[in-house]
Amino acid sequence: MTEYVVVILCVAALAYYFLTKKGKGNSDDSALDGPVDHSRYAFGREYPESWNALAFKLMSRKAHAGNADAQIALGYLYANGLGVSTDVATAIKWYELAAENQHPVALFRLAGLYVDGAGVAKDESKGVNYCLQAAKLGNVEAQNTIGNVYSIGAFGTKQDLEESLYWYIKAAEQNYVAAQIALGNRFAETGITQDFAKSDYWLRKAAGMGNAEAQYRIGLNYSVGTPIQAVEHAIAFSWFLLAAKQGHTIAQYNVGYAYLTGEGVEKDALEAEAWLKLAAEGENDMAQFCLGTMYDKGIGIAPDQAEAFKWFSLSANQGNEAAQSRIAEI
Repeated sequence: MTEYVVVILCVAALAYYFLTKKGKGNSDDSALDGPVDHSRYAFGREYPESWNALAFKLMSRKAHAGNADAQIALGYLYANGLGVSTDVATAIKWYELAAENQHPVALFRLAGLYVDGAGVAKDESKGVNYCLQAAKLGNVEAQNTIGNVYSIGAFGTKQDLEESLYWYIKAAEQNYVAAQIALGNRFAETGITQDFAKSDYWLRKAAGMGNAEAQYRIGLNYSVGTPIQAVEHAIAFSWFLLAAKQGHTIAQYNVGYAYLTGEGVEKDALEAEAWLKLAAEGENDMAQFCLGTMYDKGIGIAPDQAEAFKWFSLSANQGNEAAQSRIAEI
């Protein structure tokens, strides 16, 4: 959750107190229970418009007094039409004022606007510069973003893998999962930075934060082996299962295949069918092919040629050659 949204959230909590507990005697706090990701969902969708209006009033007063947190919060309200009519130009004005006060969130927000040309003349160089300033001030999203930029030489920059690595590490050290996964990938790649121990370290950090992709990648490492990890199918299965339970489609396929073949877990055709179906419904072509094969051959389940043809067809339509060959034979 970005800093300026936290400011608005605090104002909303204050508004909730005055508008419900003191104003109406309503003791229902359910609207504030649990975490709310306001960086993804419009603030006004989570709270009544009257709260947004109060947030606008309070933030406006503080912003005009020079408070940088309030300036970025006011910009957010204008940009999203919360408590006030949408006005991107005015939002940018407040972001720029906050940026002049070295507010890292404002700098990062402006970076995105200039790169996209949203409400301002497109200027990728200026956008990258704003992002770099935010990164230097410790903004974790900016650090990860600038790592991405230098990783591929985006937005007119020159590719600089060493600089990219520096910023990924900065973000990863702040527990930014995307940067931790990027480091897991980078240290596993062939080259001067290859270091499987460091790759494993960062993947486990991300997995420990509950990230399904990291859990899957650790499972994959145990499944095929690395210079520091022997093949351990049972351990691989346990990591795949963690990721699969979070909806990771490839992990779901791997879990289903393990139950089908008994690789790392006792064979169980019904479990295999269930997990392969989840992956197949997620458009994994290998899962669709395996599921078609189970129905075609009656592997642990009753044969069903209609179901077999359906899943073979779906797999074949995605370019799976084995499925295409099977369709041709039917």
